[in-house]
Amino acid sequence: MMVYAPPSTMDRAMQVLENVKPTLISVEEACTKLRLSRSTIYALARSGQIEIKRLGPKISRVVVESLDRYVAGLPSFQPGSPIKTLTDEERAERDADLAKLGL
Repeated sequence: MMVYAPPSTMDRAMQVLENVKPTLISVEEACTKLRLSRSTIYALARSGQIEIKRLGPKISRVVVESLDRYVAGLPSFQPGSPIKTLTDEERAERDADLAKLGL
């Protein structure tokens, strides 16, 4: 005979926490999430595209909402669309933007 035991307060709390999205994540977690290097994450922060908070002299955390905004602003791949070749002017503008990011 099985006896039903109601979930403990700790069990309920753990279930709630599993569904809560974190506000801040480590730089390493952001690297993993976006498949980018640490230097690229910091370059995106310097350019203002994502936000990093300093919690201490050696503790930095990335604001998850800023990562979500960054990803949402990226262009989507459209299957079957022609690949655009950059003009010399567009290439120079792209190179200048990358230089600003330190890339």
